[in-house]
Amino acid sequence: MESMDGNNGENKIEKATCIDTLAYESIIELIVKGSCGKDNSEIHEDGLRFVRFLLANSKAAMSGFLPNFKDMKVVEAHARNFIKQCGNSKLALNTLKEVTQS
Repeated sequence: MESMDGNNGENKIEKATCIDTLAYESIIELIVKGSCGKDNSEIHEDGLRFVRFLLANSKAAMSGFLPNFKDMKVVEAHARNFIKQCGNSKLALNTLKEVTQS
């Protein structure tokens, strides 16, 4: 059995961080693509599908309060919340894949 004190433990931490970063950045990118982003760019189908998914599962949206996805702080908060709701970054990426490919 290998020790956690060597490079192996550090690599595991790096990999987890890479997955966390990938999930976080992918979610932000899809929210921006699905909401025209802060620069009012073109809407992309996969991003729109993901934004609809977020809104359909949002208690605030069900109550009539829609998030301002033009504000990057709001987008980042929704990305963090999505990862938290999924349980971890890996599950968030899997859910993201399922939503955008359906």
